[in-house]
Amino acid sequence: LALGKPTRVSSARKYISEYFQPRYRTTDIDFRFTGNYAVDDNYGTRWDPGVGAESPWIVIDLEKDCKVSEVETIFEYTNRTYRYKIESLTSKEAADPDAAASKQWHMFADRTAKGAPQSPVKDTADNGSPVKARYIKLTIEDADVPFTADGADLENAKNGWSIFEIR
Repeated sequence: LALGKPTRVSSARKYISEYFQPRYRTTDIDFRFTGNYAVDDNYGTRWDPGVGAESPWIVIDLEKDCKVSEVETIFEYTNRTYRYKIESLTSKEAADPDAAASKQWHMFADRTAKGAPQSPVKDTADNGSPVKARYIKLTIEDADVPFTADGADLENAKNGWSIFEIR
């Protein structure tokens, strides 16, 4: 349902090639890890909210009300526990992503307490029944990020909240 759909994010990390130049020899690459990378079916790309992001979120606009029974999230790191929640809104509740930002969202799945200790994760609605939704919002509250994960790339080691895909 989410493949190629429009997204809106709280933040997107900017790739700074100078930082990685001694390791990767890249000096002229400039891009952001935007939300569209989380719905492109490409494991070589990802949405990355950036180091220091607080409760980063991504909203996917399904462009019409759809029956949603499951949301699969593929986080960047398969061995970390991610604490997050997935919420939904219908077209009637919000006509566009800007309006959706100010609305009271409906809980689809809540993993903020215990988290999900693996990736990918398949979440079903908390009540067990499919929901009608136009907008799906995933908010990451926390992740157990070991800051020594990669001694050669400490900037990426501190930044473990990326999402490869949301389906």
